Amino acid sequence: MNNYHIYDKIGQGKHSTVYKGRKKKTIHYYAIKSVDMSQKPRVLQEVRTMHALEHKNVLKFFAWYETTNHLWLILEYCVGGDLMTLMHKDVCLPESSVHDFGRDLLIALQYLHSREIVYCDLKPSNILLDENGRLKLGGFGLSRRIADITENRLPKDGHMVKGTPCYMAPELFTDGGPYSTASDLWALGCVLYECSTGNPPFVSNSLRQLINNILHNDWEPIPGCSPEYHDLLSRMLDKNPATRIKWHELEKHAFWKAPLPHANMAPEPALQAFIQRYNLQATVEEIRVSTNSGLKLDKSQQMRASVDVGRLSRIALSNMEKEGDGDYNTGGGGKTAVEDLRIESADAELDFEETKEEVEEEPPSSPAPSDDGIDQGAAAADDASLIRAGSGRPSSGTGSGNAGGAGGAAAGTAAAAAANVNANNATSAAAAAAAAAAAAAGLEGEGGINVAKGLSVPLSLDEGYLWHASDGIIKPIVANRRIERLPEPKFDTALLPFRPWSLKELVEASQSDLEGFLTQIFQAVGNAAPLKEKVNVLFYFETLCTDTKAANDLINSGLTILFIKLLRNPRSALLRTRLASVLGLLVRHATYITEELAGTGVVEVLCEALKDKNERVRRRVMATLGELLFYIANQQQDAAAAAAAAASCCWFAM
Repeated sequence: MNNYHIYDKIGQGKHSTVYKGRKKKTIHYYAIKSVDMSQKPRVLQEVRTMHALEHKNVLKFFAWYETTNHLWLILEYCVGGDLMTLMHKDVCLPESSVHDFGRDLLIALQYLHSREIVYCDLKPSNILLDENGRLKLGGFGLSRRIADITENRLPKDGHMVKGTPCYMAPELFTDGGPYSTASDLWALGCVLYECSTGNPPFVSNSLRQLINNILHNDWEPIPGCSPEYHDLLSRMLDKNPATRIKWHELEKHAFWKAPLPHANMAPEPALQAFIQRYNLQATVEEIRVSTNSGLKLDKSQQMRASVDVGRLSRIALSNMEKEGDGDYNTGGGGKTAVEDLRIESADAELDFEETKEEVEEEPPSSPAPSDDGIDQGAAAADDASLIRAGSGRPSSGTGSGNAGGAGGAAAGTAAAAAANVNANNATSAAAAAAAAAAAAAGLEGEGGINVAKGLSVPLSLDEGYLWHASDGIIKPIVANRRIERLPEPKFDTALLPFRPWSLKELVEASQSDLEGFLTQIFQAVGNAAPLKEKVNVLFYFETLCTDTKAANDLINSGLTILFIKLLRNPRSALLRTRLASVLGLLVRHATYITEELAGTGVVEVLCEALKDKNERVRRRVMATLGELLFYIANQQQDAAAAAAAAASCCWFAM
């Protein structure tokens, strides 16, 4: 990532931030998307899908990188922003603009569906506009291939039903309702309706009420719209996926004025099985009777009546609360009543997959080169120089990084064990991994792993007892609420010897202003001030450490060296606790650390601080040391780069 200049923040999601960036020594601008490491499976799915796509209405993907705490996607920069922001400003668009936007979206969806990809996440925030006003689809983290849906294959993020309720088709709320081209066309109808009215066709602050509206209520007609537009929305927002408009009808619908070129679509066995299961397809006789009687034929009543809205609300609420225990959750909903969930935004994404005690699927893995054709070495061939300490190193072709801790012999043994697993053999992949681990540790014995004398664990253990999908997700150590719930830092503004800046002011400040501000903090902490004032300054300083750009600036300033020196002083446990906390937050959120930190002996200082008599100090120091060691272990292991850097800087961790 040292090959890019990062400028303004242009977008913010629940787990990601998008910056405007420029490649050094060029005039090429990119959208640089920083994603929390907890979302790695979803990012890998997005990379796999986008790398295989090339279309004028699909966002271009260039490369991806992995750093200690974040994944970085280098994407096409669209100066027009997203459609959601545009609609917030204009509220309602004229039908002519809806026609032009809708045609772009239709062409993009036609391209995806013809390549047997279901988008699964069509909504305004995922639709971008370039400098010519052309719409482009982005955000492919939930997309799926029709073959995977047919085989009921679990997505890489481990969730079968995940989406934005305001844009989800009625069949997706049923038990086993599959994502399909039909559900994408429903979402397209919702987006077109929102372009015209400012809101999706079905909206509510209560999840229960929203699902009930989608299942049972009719959408409100748009005043003054043309008959062709009304007919198009009626066909797209048909609650029955069997009678919803099909591609051969949509391509030549009168609303488009000029018909779209025809594209062949693959069959969807999962959708057809669902239609047969609920008997959604009307017979010729039923159609004849309905036509003669003048009554509307509705075959989807049984399907819609089968939805347990209360259960869905409980599952979504439970999953959101579980996700809230993690450290990267920023909210987005809450309880309004028992077993109900408040939806604060039409863009809110929810998880409706019921958690099971045992997961038989393998942990999320990185895509192999044979799967997606990604050659990260080629993508970064012209990015030879890497930041020595804290750089965003290019990920390997498989998308996985070496987190350290395993020797070369152990890695070789593990690879050999995995290669010897036969698909017809009863021994599971988990057993092979266990055998490899045993060989690396010198514990391998006949018939099992000798854990202790007289105790043997058979290698034929079902891997469901050993592995869980969450094992592949890296969680932070510092400020992890699953380890320890810490109170929010509180400080007294009146006690600060300077005017406190907000995080936004810090990020947007010029270099000279930033240096002046940091000098004030340096003097406040380093001078002979009362302990209470120093601790108050550090409490304030913690509020500035949670942004990546701010953390990069702060950890590479003279303040960090001062904090490490003060940490050597054993006289005040309270001060040492706050210093360790600040250092931990900086290491966790920073993506780039200069050579100077390695020369301060920070690892030795932290190891020495682990001997402190105060338990709070030890806990904070241990978390900080863990983050730092993880950071060190994830640095680029290229031999040539290491040799070049050896004369100037080395990390020592014994």
